Amino acid sequence: MILDDAISLVLDEYPGMKAIGAAESPDAWIIGLDFASSTSEHPVPGTPSIAVEKTSGVLHSLVPGTDEFWHYMTGARKVPIPQV
Repeated sequence: MILDDAISLVLDEYPGMKAIGAAESPDAWIIGLDFASSTSEHPVPGTPSIAVEKTSGVLHSLVPGTDEFWHYMTGARKVPIPQV
């Protein structure tokens, strides 16, 4: 799965949001979200980050401190979001 596809999956699941950041880990793309109406460069505190498994497309909400968070965030590196 490519990053564009992962972003599309996340935005389908989270209407009213926009992708403001992305990272790649060995197993997943990680998409940071903010409200689509936001005009700030900084996300509203508490907005979600979602991991999208590269092989299956399964979405995982990343809550700091959980096993899923550590699994997908360990070794992740920031990548640019494709321009639409």
